Amino acid sequence: MNGGTVENLFGGSNVSGTTNNNNVKVNGGTALNVYGGNNAGGKTTNSTVNIYGSTVAENVYGGGKNAATDYTQVNIYSGTIGNVYGGGEGTPAIINHNTDVIIRDGTIGNVYGGGNAGNVVGETLVSLLNGSVSGSVFGSGNAASTGLDGSTSLSTVNLFSGNITGNVYGGANSSVVNGSAY
Repeated sequence: MNGGTVENLFGGSNVSGTTNNNNVKVNGGTALNVYGGNNAGGKTTNSTVNIYGSTVAENVYGGGKNAATDYTQVNIYSGTIGNVYGGGEGTPAIINHNTDVIIRDGTIGNVYGGGNAGNVVGETLVSLLNGSVSGSVFGSGNAASTGLDGSTSLSTVNLFSGNITGNVYGGANSSVVNGSAY
């Protein structure tokens, strides 16, 4: 997307099917939500979301909305964003392996390494290289766990530079990390 306005932008399919390598690039413009994965079904193997100088009023998700994804990577280069999630939205939006969120610059509400009610089976990583977070940073998800029971998954937050008005949590908001949080 180079400019313009859209309500929801999905890197994958709508209600079924498998997509292998989704690359979402938002360069300017305005969106309500951006998803690296599918909408309401199917599966995405790899999703990469890159945001440059855009306004995303609500959320950026590395994964899908009620659809599973294997691996996600979210890169925020600049822009104004409500919240950033490495994972997906909704209970069916499981991440089967790992998430990686890199904030290079921009103004963001909250940052989550995991999903919004969508669990991450593997590991989560958040790296804040620069930028402003007006809320908090969570290594894991919002009401979404990282790792399976009895696993040794990692939820990691690396802070290099930037400003955070709220708090930094190695783990989740209202859930658990089955393993270790750093």
